[in-house]
Amino acid sequence: MPRPPQLPESLRLLARRNAIEVGNNPRFHTDMNRLVKELKKILGEAVAASEHQKSEEKVISLQPRPKYDLRGAQFGSGFAETVTGDQVGGIINNGPAELPGADHQSPALIVVEKLGNGVTLEMVCVPEGDFLMGAPKSEAEHANSSEGPQHRVQVSAFYMGKFPVTQAQWEAVTKLKKIEIDLQSEPSYFKGDNLPVEQVSWFEAVEFCQRLSRYTGKSYRLPSEAEWEYACRAGTTTPFCFGESISTEQANYDGNYTYGNGKKGKYRKKTTPVGNLSANSFGLYDMHGNVWEWCQD
Repeated sequence: MPRPPQLPESLRLLARRNAIEVGNNPRFHTDMNRLVKELKKILGEAVAASEHQKSEEKVISLQPRPKYDLRGAQFGSGFAETVTGDQVGGIINNGPAELPGADHQSPALIVVEKLGNGVTLEMVCVPEGDFLMGAPKSEAEHANSSEGPQHRVQVSAFYMGKFPVTQAQWEAVTKLKKIEIDLQSEPSYFKGDNLPVEQVSWFEAVEFCQRLSRYTGKSYRLPSEAEWEYACRAGTTTPFCFGESISTEQANYDGNYTYGNGKKGKYRKKTTPVGNLSANSFGLYDMHGNVWEWCQD
């Protein structure tokens, strides 16, 4: 995949977008139709960007990413790993091997990585297991999703960020030596050390992981989509890790929109500090809502 500097200016915005998944049969034709639809939309936006590039860049820099995360990648929560530009939400460390300079908390399922100046990164051990990936046909709104057909996936144990990557953590890693691309130290629209970092591209999320890997001597990366969904579900089979529906007391999203029998709630119009709302049974926070997250694939 070409990197942003290698693309024509009119297409560079595409590098900041999630990829469109194309699966094997029997969903091939459905995914291809979805791909064509998305490409038409993106091409229209790219043409508009080339004609009004300066004004468009200003708009993009001011627009926060969507915060209602029913399923996605996060660069805020998982180090196994997921990030978004959304949010740099999750990163992954492969395996329970010790991290240099890390503190282990009893019962040795949490690793605390020191990033300097009092900034730390907490990693939670996600146990191995298997789960049904995707949504069943009986689930509400299934007809409008690309979450089927369900299929069983085996996942090995890994460490994932307890919280989405914060702005303080992001800034600490941006001070490390460059691997391939430059990183802005303060890219986020909403400012705050303990707020999740956002407005980060997939390439920037990967650079973050590469710098962290070199600093620690261990392999950090974004989580795969399967790892992210497994970590998010945390042993559940319901639409959300909290049950059949979700509330704004459990996650930060636009409460004017509901799911299933859920009630309307708050619309905070901003990101919230990581760890302020509910964790799932694996001890991971903000797996629903707050910011979108990037996955490796």
